[in-house]
Amino acid sequence: MKLTQLLTKRIVCLNKHTWDRRVWEKGYYGPPLPIVKRTGRAPQVVTDDDVNEVRGALMREWNVMQWLANPYLNALVVFLNKATLLLQPGPTREGIQLRFTQFGDLVQACQISEACLKKLNFVVDAIDRHVYDEAWQFFEQMVASFHNDCTIGGWAHGVRLLLQELRKHSSSHAPGRSHSAGTRLTH
Repeated sequence: MKLTQLLTKRIVCLNKHTWDRRVWEKGYYGPPLPIVKRTGRAPQVVTDDDVNEVRGALMREWNVMQWLANPYLNALVVFLNKATLLLQPGPTREGIQLRFTQFGDLVQACQISEACLKKLNFVVDAIDRHVYDEAWQFFEQMVASFHNDCTIGGWAHGVRLLLQELRKHSSSHAPGRSHSAGTRLTH
């Protein structure tokens, strides 16, 4: 019995080097090597025309993606212009609307970063909810974080003017709280 165990171990050990052979070594036993597929085309040199063709296709794809993203980006400009309608008609309102039109052009030209637009979305959302103090806080955070984006074209100054006018307008013309829970006047 010990003899058979010794022989089987020795046989396994003797065959081990045969089984561990690599494909490129003599004596390899295993599946046939993969056959390289032929495409039927001769190898070609990549020319400048080929590179320009691929660049053109990628640019067209980029333009399509920008056009698909435009409804979201244009919505910011639409909501900002809608907020200017709450102001009194006059040169201030027209100036702010002009700045927002220029902002729309900057967004179309992709000169404003995505992160800045996301932060501006918080400002626009707070303006839409008529929470102007919260909008002012978001605006200050945006200007501090994205100073370079906010200095392009003067659109951030338009948002600042809009917020100042809306805050002035809401404090002077808004009825304020309904005081349904009572007032805290102590005399």
